[in-house]
Amino acid sequence: MNKKGDYTIGKESLKMIVYLMLITVVSFIIISIFGVSIVKDIRTSELEQHVAVTRMLSSSNCLAYSGEERVFSGIIDLNKFSEERVQNCFSYKEREGQGLLLSLYDFNDNLLGEVETNKILVAQVPTCGLDKSDYDCYFTRKYILYDDGGEMKKGFLDFTVVTKLE
Repeated sequence: MNKKGDYTIGKESLKMIVYLMLITVVSFIIISIFGVSIVKDIRTSELEQHVAVTRMLSSSNCLAYSGEERVFSGIIDLNKFSEERVQNCFSYKEREGQGLLLSLYDFNDNLLGEVETNKILVAQVPTCGLDKSDYDCYFTRKYILYDDGGEMKKGFLDFTVVTKLE
């Protein structure tokens, strides 16, 4: 047996334990410092607003034109373009936290109709761009076709979705 080797292994083992403890403490300090500054507030309002627009254009329960066995996404049935239909399209929770303003235009930019749900939230549109606003707005214009008595015509559907931030 080599007593000098045993002494070296024992001495190195003690150093390794000290180094391991030092690395653990330094790692904990670094993680705690960066962890506090990296915490982000994740806002899902943009996703919820996009879902509202997509649902309007693609669900037969909303505004989408539906044939015998098929739903035509992006084609609006004018008979479905009503405030009652739009409100029934959303669940209770979404109705409380979102307001929608839908404006339907023909291809010559003539207003064919408007539907507004949750008028209190839609009235907050002017405050959306402010720094201290409690509301987030999403504006988009979609090119659509609409069924006008069996004839398909081109048009635009403007969406304004207002979400109350929590």
